[in-house]
Parts: sequence; C-alpha cells; structure tokens
Amino acid sequence: MRRALNQVEQGTRSTHGNWRVRCYRTQKTVLSGVMMGSNPINLTARFILEIASLVVLGVWGWNSGEGALGYLLAAGIPIAAAVLWGTFAVPDDPSRSGKAPIPVPGFLRLLLELGFFAAATWSLFDLDKSQLGWILGIAVLIHYVISYDRIQWLLKR
Repeated sequence: MRRALNQVEQGTRSTHGNWRVRCYRTQKTVLSGVMMGSNPINLTARFILEIASLVVLGVWGWNSGEGALGYLLAAGIPIAAAVLWGTFAVPDDPSRSGKAPIPVPGFLRLLLELGFFAAATWSLFDLDKSQLGWILGIAVLIHYVISYDRIQWLLKR
C-alpha cells in the first residue's frame, strides 16, 4: 500500500493542470489505460485476420479436393480451425471473454494461434498467391508485435 501511495505522489502535473498518475501494473503494460493486446482497434484487426485466415483455409480446401471432397474440405477445414480456436483458451484471457471451455497453458495457446495463421499464410503460397501470403504474414507479424504485452502475459500463464 505504501508503494502505491508513493507512486501516486510521483505523478506529474500535465499542461492542463490535472495530475497524471504513473500506472505500475505487474501483469499488464498500460497505454492510455488499455492493454495493447486488448485495445479495441487491435482486437478488430485480429478479428479481421482470423476471418481472412478462415476464408483462405476454405479456399485452399476447395482447391485441394475434387467434387465432394472439395466441398468437404472447403467447409471442414475452417470449421475445424474455428472449433480449435474457440475451444482451447487460457482462462481469464483479457483479449477474449475470459472463459476457457478447455483451459490450456499460455504457450500452448500461442502455438495454436501461430500455427493457425501460419497454415493460412502457407495456404496462400500453395495457391500461388504469394503476394497475398506476404501481406497476410506481415499483417499477422505486425499484430503480434503490437500485442507484445499479451504475448508476455500468455508466456507467464
């Protein structure tokens, strides 16, 4: 408690005369009061990456099979990926609802996410859409660089 009071006293006065208190959190990196991994703009970008990756996996499945197999792969691969994505989670993940149907360690969740995005990126290269593959891969990389605080949080779980 004493440390918290000292941190409040070390706050600085802004140009508007308000006191800014330095935030010290043990598990979160705070920027404007929100973890970057849970920032609404970053979560929206992540959602778009997830949907785009599911579509890519479906297109890859469609092109990989002929006839009924193509239909099965086009629907089955994205559904399987979405079920894995939604089922295996870290409890109290701030970038999700916090609920974990099947709790897993943070590093395992991170491997699942990276594997999902790597599969979608590889699928684009396999479909001879290398330019789109680079775009998706770099967009995912940028997302994870921005979400560094979430990666740290996952690795500690």
